Amino acid sequence: MRIYIARAVNNVNVVAGDSITVLGNVVSVSGALGSNATVLVQPQFGAPFSCLGSDANAPATNGPATSYDHQQYGNSGDQVSIPATVLSILSGVGSVALLSVLLRSGLVVTVTSGSVLSANQGGAGPTTSAS
Repeated sequence: MRIYIARAVNNVNVVAGDSITVLGNVVSVSGALGSNATVLVQPQFGAPFSCLGSDANAPATNGPATSYDHQQYGNSGDQVSIPATVLSILSGVGSVALLSVLLRSGLVVTVTSGSVLSANQGGAGPTTSAS
């Protein structure tokens, strides 16, 4: 059994079930417009991922996507924050741990723990994974 300890950007341990916010920037928007737009996001660290426009919160910039709080955004470089729930720690430790997270839309994406803020203020302990 391996023990993975993921650490959020706000220096808090992250475990399965935690509420987090993924931080990143818009790379591009494609497909439908509005809340169903497909937004390619570059998190602060790690590989880009796609989400729906309504998964994110962003300052209003008159872009082609619509956030969950009904703001227009989606221009390249726009900052986004995406609420999510940690499903599991896939691998790694510290701020480079890979997390499987569930977005508001039901999409599951993989992000690096150094790109998330944790709502957990208690600094929970490690998560174990059978391997």
